[in-house]
Amino acid sequence: MNHDDKLSFLPEDYVQRRIERRTNLICLTLFAVVLTGIIGAWTVTKRHKDEVAKQLQAMRVSYTDAAKRLEQLDELQKRKQQMLRKAHVTRMLIEPVPRTFLLADLINRMPKSLSLFEFELHSKMQRPTVHVNKAKSALANQAKAPPTEQELLEAEVPRYQVSLILIGVAPTDVQVAQYMSSLSRSPLMTDVNLIFSEETQIADSTMRKFRIEAMLSEKADVRNIDPEQLQRDLKKDPMTNNPTAQPIISPTPGPEAEPASQTIVDGSTTVEE
Repeated sequence: MNHDDKLSFLPEDYVQRRIERRTNLICLTLFAVVLTGIIGAWTVTKRHKDEVAKQLQAMRVSYTDAAKRLEQLDELQKRKQQMLRKAHVTRMLIEPVPRTFLLADLINRMPKSLSLFEFELHSKMQRPTVHVNKAKSALANQAKAPPTEQELLEAEVPRYQVSLILIGVAPTDVQVAQYMSSLSRSPLMTDVNLIFSEETQIADSTMRKFRIEAMLSEKADVRNIDPEQLQRDLKKDPMTNNPTAQPIISPTPGPEAEPASQTIVDGSTTVEE
């Protein structure tokens, strides 16, 4: 028995029960503290979870609205592409250069003493081809990129390559060269070539018969050309050889046209596919 036991006059059973009660009280206090902490943590976690759920729901609603807007935008883009396709097809099917405009340009560029005997216009449909671009990455060097919408649209629309053949006569090669130079400056034609120029006899006169071939420019469009009004004081109509009651006014972009009695004896048009 220690010194404290010597000073205590309480029974040992009482002391033991007192220690047990104190221990139980401490344990209950600790349990209450732990339980309070657990309940508090659960409450905070639940509140945070509810906030996250609300934010997630708001994001879902936002994504749903964005998806609907994207669908509407895609629908508008499809309608826009359809309208552009129809407009492009319509524009391609409209003849960019009326043949009357082309004929007026050919006549107004003729020198005064030059005449045309034959005029042929050939239209050949070009086969549609789709050009694709190679991928820049090393992995796709051997593959080709898919064609774009514009390339597919151009491939669907038929395109025609128009060639011209002019056969006529002139006193000398000087007039032929002048006509060639004037045609080369025309915004309607490209690849103007003189096929031949040879001597021929017409009504006891020595003339130079020539053949010129050219291509109608694919970029030619009379809407982008401001025609000029050229006044021709001709006594006879070169097309019908009938007397004219008044000057003939012909719209043409040719800057070097000269009043002349040019004639076209024969003209023909063919279409090849």
